[in-house]
Amino acid sequence: MFYREWVVASSMNASHRRTKVAVVNAGTHPELVHLAVGLASADFDVRYLSASMVPYKAGRIRRLLRGRLKQDVNARTLPPELASTHTYGLALDLIFVAMSRTSLVSSATVLRWRNRYFEYRAARMLKQFRADIVVAQQTVAKAVFDACGDAYKILNYPIAHHRWAQDLYEAEAQSNPTWSAFIQGLNVPEAEAALLDAEIKAADLVLVGSTFVRRTFLEAGVVDAKLEVVPLGADIDFQGHSRDKGSEVSADALRILFAGQVNQRKGVGYLVDALEGMEAEDYSIRWVGPIEPPVRAALVGRGFTDITGAVSRASMQEHIRQADVVVLPSLIEGFPLTAIETMAAGRVLVISENTFGEDVITPGVDGLIVKPADPVGLRDALLWCIENRIALPPMGAAARLRAEDFTWRKYEERSARTISRRLETQQSRQSNKH
Repeated sequence: MFYREWVVASSMNASHRRTKVAVVNAGTHPELVHLAVGLASADFDVRYLSASMVPYKAGRIRRLLRGRLKQDVNARTLPPELASTHTYGLALDLIFVAMSRTSLVSSATVLRWRNRYFEYRAARMLKQFRADIVVAQQTVAKAVFDACGDAYKILNYPIAHHRWAQDLYEAEAQSNPTWSAFIQGLNVPEAEAALLDAEIKAADLVLVGSTFVRRTFLEAGVVDAKLEVVPLGADIDFQGHSRDKGSEVSADALRILFAGQVNQRKGVGYLVDALEGMEAEDYSIRWVGPIEPPVRAALVGRGFTDITGAVSRASMQEHIRQADVVVLPSLIEGFPLTAIETMAAGRVLVISENTFGEDVITPGVDGLIVKPADPVGLRDALLWCIENRIALPPMGAAARLRAEDFTWRKYEERSARTISRRLETQQSRQSNKH
């Protein structure tokens, strides 16, 4: 085979190997890396399969790199807890990445190519591994599950149910046509949706990141017994933030930050509408995150010019620290990491209900929650921040303390406990049958 495009990271614990786990993640989703670390720490025998990650030792080359290349390698480096690794090459994935940055082929098409090929090769390998548990990322799970026979199958699903999301997007496009061209995920091909349906059906357990996402699955007809909410975490440096006070609020206009992909799934149009009903001298707004040229043009056309575009995670955290308020009025989210990093930085977060809002935030205490697609409610929240500047530092301090419950270490522990409990229940049911 010309290319073999996965990484297998084996975490070996010589004293205890009762349960074999395969964690399958074609991309760089951090939660499955940390889930693998959590299971390894709980004495499971873990193998990590990916099309895009590199072992920790190989990642040491990053010390010789600079700029964007160094950032890419950092994002693709497995943690030292998964130090015993076997690398089979990443050439095809790197070609895919390079192609996705050109205009020759759409990034969505490139992603589908990579995922299908990786899924096929991972499935072949797992037939030999004979795992007791298989944890797979949504979009690359079906063939993997089919190859693993009686293994306990866990699907990681980081965002709202695809059928529920499609219904919402279609309704949004009709009710707000001005921004409909900028809805990420609108018009998913039926073949792709059917594949996601099959993955959910084949799974014994679906891991979701928030109560909101769980609710979308229930409304889409998935039984509650198949679902578990395990909130994600973030890389949070608490040493940089005071435990007893929040950020200092600027004496000038309220500094607002929109952080994340700048598109209508994230509610960008509703934030524009909310701001246009406010006095310009009362606030400043900066847009930071990946943005397509048509969206940038639409913002500039409305008079918004402080548009930074995509930045590294370290740079994003600096932008957060410079803000008074960070706004995420999303139509659909799972567990947005930038939002929890905002809270860890002691900044006030204004976030929509269709996120982790109800799981993490106590409104008026450690943040503000608004309804999605509601520019009036969003404007009222921002006006409250302007009129109650003295309340923002203590709210930020409370947010910072709350964020301590959502580190990656906590996620590792929660996910390992959840899977252990589910496996025990499954084994008990099988014993009772006999």
